[in-house]
Amino acid sequence: NEETFFTFSMALVTISGFPCSGKTKRAEQIRAALDDFLRDENYQGPISKVVVLSDDVLNLNRSSYNGDYSRERQVVKILK
Repeated sequence: NEETFFTFSMALVTISGFPCSGKTKRAEQIRAALDDFLRDENYQGPISKVVVLSDDVLNLNRSSYNGDYSRERQVVKILK
């Protein structure tokens, strides 16, 4: 059923890059732009809010990514 599909559809944007390269700032800019779009009176789509997931929001230590491949894999699973 097409209506059901759109009711549960979700968009995902993934941002990656070097530390201190502006990922958080860019994520905030994208979030703000999408929030503006969702608040537009002409928007009638199924998505109603934007959620930004980050290491800080998920209480992940940045050192979790440093050199320990098995620990990095665990962190990536949490992010998924």
